[in-house]
Amino acid sequence: MYSPDFAKKKDLATHFMTAYLKAVRLYDNAFLYGSENKDKIAKIMSDYMKTPVEQLDQMNMPLLDPNGFVDPKAIKSDEDWYVEQGSIKQPISADKVVNSEFVKAAVEKIGEYKKQ
Repeated sequence: MYSPDFAKKKDLATHFMTAYLKAVRLYDNAFLYGSENKDKIAKIMSDYMKTPVEQLDQMNMPLLDPNGFVDPKAIKSDEDWYVEQGSIKQPISADKVVNSEFVKAAVEKIGEYKKQ
């Protein structure tokens, strides 16, 4: 999610998304596929999260799309839950809240993800 002001800075917003997707790909390779960088990435995450490295292997790590796209079905499911809880009155269409402009620009720069 970008603030409206940040989204107006197209080059900066695209650079940020590019860096973010590179990090997601390193994360996916480490925790989903056990790349040789797993120990290094786990150490960085451990330091940042203040969680022992050993616990990271026991955690259910979130799934992150290495190409950065958001699943509209997941958004709808989340929105339905918020409606059920009374937090929002009615869901809004995912296409009104998801803008893939920066994701597409980042993937164009770094290419489609390929499992390593």
